[in-house]
Amino acid sequence: MVRDYLWQQKIRQRLTNGFARWLQKRMPSRDHQGLSQRNIFIFPSRFGFVFLGFICLLFILATNYQNNLILLMSYLLSSLFVTSMLASFINISGLALSAKGQYLGFTEQDILVPVTMETDVLRHDIALSFDINLTKNLPTLAQTQLVKVPVSFAKRGRYRLPRLTLASYYPLGLFRCWTHLQFDLEAIVCPKPLHCLTHNTGQHWREQDKENPITGQSPASDNFYELRSYNKGDSLNQVAWKYLAKTGQWYSKSYQAQAVEPDILSLDQLPAGNIETKLRQLCFLILEYDGANLDYGLELNSEVIEPGHGQAHLQQCLKKLATYGQQHYAD
Repeated sequence: MVRDYLWQQKIRQRLTNGFARWLQKRMPSRDHQGLSQRNIFIFPSRFGFVFLGFICLLFILATNYQNNLILLMSYLLSSLFVTSMLASFINISGLALSAKGQYLGFTEQDILVPVTMETDVLRHDIALSFDINLTKNLPTLAQTQLVKVPVSFAKRGRYRLPRLTLASYYPLGLFRCWTHLQFDLEAIVCPKPLHCLTHNTGQHWREQDKENPITGQSPASDNFYELRSYNKGDSLNQVAWKYLAKTGQWYSKSYQAQAVEPDILSLDQLPAGNIETKLRQLCFLILEYDGANLDYGLELNSEVIEPGHGQAHLQQCLKKLATYGQQHYAD
């Protein structure tokens, strides 16, 4: 029993690999793909096979009982079947799609990949999918449109996105018309953030009117610098109340932050646990620091990212977490 199952799995894997090689040869990876008879597949749906079986049954009954009315009905339904096949093909033929780039996301969350669809005629009931469980449906498409197709991954890493499947059952659901298009797309999947606080995390906070969202501490490292004229909208915590009571004039206190060393986030700072849990915790801390606009660095064994802040620095750190310990594309 087990041997038969393994044999079936082996045959199925060979067929899948052979079909993938054939697809790669016939429809190679491109940034821009146009749909034509070369890359469109069409086949009756389940409902289509039932409909075809019903036509055959009518034809057999008509010839057996020599009933011209039933025979005419079978011919009409047959013409409808063929017309539906042509309409299904025309519905997506001539459609152009383009997509490229690298996209960042987190495990177990949808990554929205933008795909540009170009058409000059009305299209109907088109579905786009990288994953059979995640589908973007377009009831109508009349002009160039940017469509964001979801894709998700269970494990962190650097992935080459699978082929994009475009399918339609228009107009009557008798045929499934589809294609598998390969674009030069990559996904950087970061570990899903896991809440974590450590004893030496987030000690440097430079804004005067807020508490550190990581530790809840108020800024104690700022020194009084000067009094300046009060401006509408200044925080009441900065108002020089004693000077106001004495002179009746409104002034705000200005502080000068002391120089502090930015934090370097590393695996050693985190509680004991497996490496994947620690990477998820580091991801949470990086997002917290970025939200607080604090300088931070990242150290993963011998790999070090110097302290900084901003969107480019955030993406650099997240990509390092996603690909830590990996050299090639994830499986």
